[in-house]
Amino acid sequence: FFFQAEDGIRDYKVTGVQTCALPILGVLPGHDCSRVYTVNRSGSVAVCLSWSSVTGDTKVYRWMNGAITHSEVPPELAENGQAVGMSDDGSVIVGYMSYFDEVSQSEIYRALRWTQATGIQDIGGFIPTSITANGAVIAGSAGFQAEQQEAAEAVIWTASEGLQTLRSILASKGVPT
Repeated sequence: FFFQAEDGIRDYKVTGVQTCALPILGVLPGHDCSRVYTVNRSGSVAVCLSWSSVTGDTKVYRWMNGAITHSEVPPELAENGQAVGMSDDGSVIVGYMSYFDEVSQSEIYRALRWTQATGIQDIGGFIPTSITANGAVIAGSAGFQAEQQEAAEAVIWTASEGLQTLRSILASKGVPT
């Protein structure tokens, strides 16, 4: 269970698990609900979703060192996707959005990368699953379509090389695939 203490900390206890303190990250003005998408390794930065159960308004924000620091993190993540990771310092956030394509009759996934300097970038048709500590390399899977039970392929994205399949990277190094 959760309870709110006067010092702004929630204690969380599960039977057989040691109690740990979690900060209350808050909600944006006019909102009454929030949830955390992802947290950096040190726990000093989190990407959160805040919404109003009355109006339905949703916003994604970055919580950093105890304060809401930016409320213009990719708005697409609030509607049809989510943040899945960030660099260690919280300066690079990666996530995805999806939409239904009427022509192919399938769900389409687009990976998104956000920095304060560049804003939101569409980095390709895949679902990111991890990011390196410095935010330079993003890994994920592409080509998965649940309706057709098609297998996904491992992919890696970098700013210099763009989106590549792991198979092509290995083949370029002479590794049989």
